[in-house]
Amino acid sequence: DLYDFPEGLLKVGDSNRAENLYSAQRGDFGPGDPDALTDHWLGSDSLPVHSEATSWERTIPGGKTLRVRTSPTPDGGYVNIVTDITDIVESQRGAKLLHEALDNFSDMVVLFDKDERVVFTNDRYHEIYPNSPPKDEITNFTNEELLRRSLEAGQIAHPLAKSDPEAWLQEALANRRNTGGGAGETTHASGRTYMFRHRRTTEGGMILTQTDITERKRAEAELAEKEAQLRVALDNMPGGMMLSDRDENCVLFNAQYSQLFEMPDGLFRVGGSLRDAMRYQVDRGDFGPGDKDDLIEQVVASYQSGEAVSYERTIAGSGRTLRLNVAPTPDGGCVTIVRDITERKRAEEALRESRQLLQTVLDHMPAQVYFRDVDGR
Repeated sequence: DLYDFPEGLLKVGDSNRAENLYSAQRGDFGPGDPDALTDHWLGSDSLPVHSEATSWERTIPGGKTLRVRTSPTPDGGYVNIVTDITDIVESQRGAKLLHEALDNFSDMVVLFDKDERVVFTNDRYHEIYPNSPPKDEITNFTNEELLRRSLEAGQIAHPLAKSDPEAWLQEALANRRNTGGGAGETTHASGRTYMFRHRRTTEGGMILTQTDITERKRAEAELAEKEAQLRVALDNMPGGMMLSDRDENCVLFNAQYSQLFEMPDGLFRVGGSLRDAMRYQVDRGDFGPGDKDDLIEQVVASYQSGEAVSYERTIAGSGRTLRLNVAPTPDGGCVTIVRDITERKRAEEALRESRQLLQTVLDHMPAQVYFRDVDGR
């Protein structure tokens, strides 16, 4: 059954050449003349008919793998014990493929058993920790032993690791022993930053991974610096600015924007809907008379028009007049620039009143008055 031989092939008293010839004809011995392959096998030095006990493996057509253990008998014969190890071979092949995949993984991977001893490390681990034991010797080293090696090699840049190495070690061990798993960041003396994650396995062990996030951290720092510079510029510009997305949500704004519109703290926020701010304004009377929902939709329509618009708005109560310039952005949002033109509007009104007064005076003077400009007009 194990060899998948046909019924009647094996008979007590017959030569074993019959079974080996059948195997050769089926392809068990590889390509070649079946008779020659059979003779070679039966006469091979590897066949322990007259020698010591040995074993070998053979894969037969169909994919079944057999392990044969052969031992000589006192009378010059031999006994074969055959075991189907297909599942074991497939498991080993799967494990080998898994190890190859993990060795080519960009993240560090370490597997510990329930006693905190190393079961497996991938190549990336030995690149990050070059002072660790060699890959073929690291098995059975404990979690604590590996951490101590990193400390002694000066690889850990944490301030506590420098001031009190033992305290750092105990803290790291306690963190890794957390049955709920954990994550965090660590910086090595090389200056590179890693994100680590650890969690318990179903057998009570632990799997530890580390991802190099150095470039991401640098990019985040550069972005934070640029955002800070942008924030300084926005907060010092002589007006308000607000950027919204295609869904009328606030993406960015400066403090002056909220102040100019005299909005309460927290009403206008990043991620918040502009409709909330519009509702506050329409309730206050900034949009003038009319149905409140219609007034809000008119403003929203101007934002969605895809065209630049400019208009004035007077804040109810304080009487402050604002000039709004709204321009579309490539992603369907809008950028709004707001300036306080209250003083200019007052000056224009004062000038208009002065001109009217002057005209009234001139029209009632008992004399002819004639003005001519520098061009004689």
